[in-house]
Amino acid sequence: MASMKQSEDDYHIWRSEEGQIIHVPYHYTRTWEIEKFWNAEFVHWFFNKYWSCSIYIAILYALIVHSLQRYQQSRKPWELRLPLCIWNASLAIFSGIATYRFGEEFVYTVGTRPLLHSVCYSINPTSPAAFWAWCLRVIEGCRNWAIRSLWL
Repeated sequence: MASMKQSEDDYHIWRSEEGQIIHVPYHYTRTWEIEKFWNAEFVHWFFNKYWSCSIYIAILYALIVHSLQRYQQSRKPWELRLPLCIWNASLAIFSGIATYRFGEEFVYTVGTRPLLHSVCYSINPTSPAAFWAWCLRVIEGCRNWAIRSLWL
């Protein structure tokens, strides 16, 4: 039977006042200027403290979307071809950059560690990958808003 014992180099534990995150230790060779603004402690604290606000925001969002749908039913549709082309081009550029930065750590983990590490362990919350994962969530929220707007 295989041993489940792990060495200290297998994972690191990031701790804050709100909790802990187990992650694979990976060190980026360089950090871009925009990534230096990332503050993992603040983000972790903020989402742990205000998670319940997301429920109210989601309800408000649904009410606004449905109200605007009713408002727009009798109006002429907007011509959004150019703004949507610009939006999609921006998303493609962002996705390429994020894939490059996020993929660096993922390729390292998949190539040098067991599958368990790439599936079960998180990314380092202080790393550039955490910044890009957060940006992806923000962009996804904007995308959802844009898609909902098309229904108007």
